[in-house]
Amino acid sequence: WAFNEEVVARAICASRVAIATGIGHEPDTTIADLVGDLRGPTPTGVTELTIPDVASLAAGLENQRALLTRDMRRRLEWSRGQLDRVELQIQGVIGEAVRGRARRVDTLMRLVTRIEPRHAIAQGWRRIEEAQRRLEKAVQAKAASEREHVGRLGHRLERGSPALRMGRQRDRVEGLAERLHAAMGRRAAGCADKLAALAAHLRLVSPQAVLDRGFSITTDGEGNLLRRAEQVKKGDVIKTRLAEGEIISTVGTPKQASLF
Repeated sequence: WAFNEEVVARAICASRVAIATGIGHEPDTTIADLVGDLRGPTPTGVTELTIPDVASLAAGLENQRALLTRDMRRRLEWSRGQLDRVELQIQGVIGEAVRGRARRVDTLMRLVTRIEPRHAIAQGWRRIEEAQRRLEKAVQAKAASEREHVGRLGHRLERGSPALRMGRQRDRVEGLAERLHAAMGRRAAGCADKLAALAAHLRLVSPQAVLDRGFSITTDGEGNLLRRAEQVKKGDVIKTRLAEGEIISTVGTPKQASLF
């Protein structure tokens, strides 16, 4: 009846922590069952509803791992194709730059042959050196840009690694397993307390407890329990069981009398 009291119902409604109830057994229903967040038919039933199956979680994780592995393989293949296309583009840009510089050098060389040789040669070499420096800078800048792009792709692949996601899911499964063990421990402790209470109650109502309080049990020669004096006659052999030991006696004159 305590679970029908108003103070209990209000406390359940005010709780910031979800409360699941499994009071008694069906068809028992209390007010606490009606205001709780989740109701189970029995204490065991509500335990099954609130604690997930570790085997199902493990199967789900294995399925997620397979899906992640497939997706990452496809992502790697796509990235490899991207890298191949970038490499071809770099090679094309560098080749075109080299051909352009080569044409520029040829033009300068032709100019050198048409002007005063010494100054023309010096000027031509300066232009060649300047063109070479610009070419080297352009190649280095393009290579640095592509390396940075490749690095970003690699970083994105690392962040989406199945190993990291599996690690997080493994931690979650371990946490659920710890909660399961704790719940099982509390359940076992509650059952042990209930068993001890039942054992104490059984000892209080057992025949031995009655004998320990000073009463006795008397049976006739055939082991039938004697409740009235008229069940025996003079000369019958009876057995009286005490808290410790038994007394075998012979009936004198049976007489029905009041206890007090």
